[in-house]
Amino acid sequence: MKELKRCAHCGGEAKTNSGVRRQGNFCMAGNEVFCTKCNLTTDLYTTMKEAIAAWNTRLDGWIKITNGPATLPKCNNYYIVKRNGGGDKWVGEAFYRCETKKFTTSSTDSDEWGGVTHWQPLPELPNDQ
Repeated sequence: MKELKRCAHCGGEAKTNSGVRRQGNFCMAGNEVFCTKCNLTTDLYTTMKEAIAAWNTRLDGWIKITNGPATLPKCNNYYIVKRNGGGDKWVGEAFYRCETKKFTTSSTDSDEWGGVTHWQPLPELPNDQ
């Protein structure tokens, strides 16, 4: 098996998984790679070789939100997001709520943001030693 690169978004360790993933009311079988730290996960692939190739492909850091759960962030955490709204493009920090699958301004705010198209994990805090 080809070596897995560390997570492109948080540097976490990657692991492989073969089996069934529940997506809403459906169960899908396949092969995937996921990060043990930020839970970033590939789409499901027919072969593990395809899943590893997809994982090891480096992107620009932004993850585009599509209609699948593989592109959604880990629940109840803060992220950097890009959104389009009212003709403007905006980048800032947002909180991703698990129960609504929506971004809000904070963990205590229920005001949902529409138009979020991309996200990425927050960077690690600097070590002030």
